[in-house]
Amino acid sequence: LKDLSQQPGSHLPEEYYVVLTKALLVHSTAWDNSLSVYETALKNSNNSKTYKEYVARFLGYGAATHARVISCSEERVTVLGYGDLQDGDGAVFSLPLPPCLSSINERRRLTITLGWLSPVSTRSRAYRVAHLWFDPKNIIAPRRLYADHHAVQRGTLQHEVLEGDRAVVFQDGDAIVIKVNCRSDADQIPDPIRYGLAITLEVAEGNQLRLYPFPVYNEVRDRLDISVPVQGTGPV
Repeated sequence: LKDLSQQPGSHLPEEYYVVLTKALLVHSTAWDNSLSVYETALKNSNNSKTYKEYVARFLGYGAATHARVISCSEERVTVLGYGDLQDGDGAVFSLPLPPCLSSINERRRLTITLGWLSPVSTRSRAYRVAHLWFDPKNIIAPRRLYADHHAVQRGTLQHEVLEGDRAVVFQDGDAIVIKVNCRSDADQIPDPIRYGLAITLEVAEGNQLRLYPFPVYNEVRDRLDISVPVQGTGPV
């Protein structure tokens, strides 16, 4: 984060390092093969409908591969956002879609992680004063993986992993839009809540059948622009 803040044209205030670090520590996690191991041992006809939420108690968000969040590749790009919100506020972030993925039957993965720090209220069972969240719905990777979508909104960190492999037609200039929302939960929010956001878009690397790699990183970088927020927030 310090290296990023020292790059020309960047603006990353130190007061957001904590929430961005919180988000990045979880951003590379995934269940991957662990899910099949637990399914063999624990899944049955009685818990099949609620199994995803049940197994999340054992797996959490999964194992982390931190090297993935400190570097990108030609076929993987990670962008960061940050800001602060009060009750009822929202901030919109826009990730440009790379034209190389339009109309292509290729497995794509979108990972979105939102981290924040909330005051607590000992007078309420809800405990958490501030609830922040986003809706991960998008056209390029519509299928949710891993953690249950209700469970990911119970703490102070929402981590969503989504995939898609069907061809989707979009135009150059289209984008994935992520809106970060804020509401009071256990009590009134005394001060604006800082948050950090990490978004990674990638295609499976190393496919031997390809004639050339997908230039996801370069195409997103070339099209990335500062988003106009609904309320005060940093650029994605």
